[in-house]
Amino acid sequence: MDKLTEKELINEFNTTTFHPLDKWIYPKAGEPSVAIKGTVEYPDNNPKTVLGLKKPSLSAIPPAGMFHLGLAMDNGRNKYGAMNWREKKVSSSIYYDAALRHLLSWYDGEDYAEDSGVHHLGHAMACLSIVLDAMETGNLNDDRPHKGVYSKLVDKYVKDKS
Repeated sequence: MDKLTEKELINEFNTTTFHPLDKWIYPKAGEPSVAIKGTVEYPDNNPKTVLGLKKPSLSAIPPAGMFHLGLAMDNGRNKYGAMNWREKKVSSSIYYDAALRHLLSWYDGEDYAEDSGVHHLGHAMACLSIVLDAMETGNLNDDRPHKGVYSKLVDKYVKDKS
């Protein structure tokens, strides 16, 4: 990518949508922030920041969740082989069922799967991650039923709580 001029950099900054939890957008009282010629607040003087802020913030993912996901993915790698869903198609219904079984087991009071010792929520995250990856790589057999009306029912029957 070509180096941005100062005017282009300021334009990029002014048209960038920021995540509301980014600490530097709302500096604490007395904390200085760097400004470009006094026109815009800017966390540092690196042009990469403007481009990086347009991408999803992976730092917002809780490390504990990533850890349990990693344990579940390791367990699956040992059982079925690394990234096996990229070698052959996987069916969405199989992973949906598995994710629900893990969620229901957890909700019913069992934290860790008896067969693996891995947290049920980590297993559920692994199931959903595999479906997303298979979908993005073209390896998903999307065997969901035809689209239903669930979202419309929620909108219709859930009362506004505000």
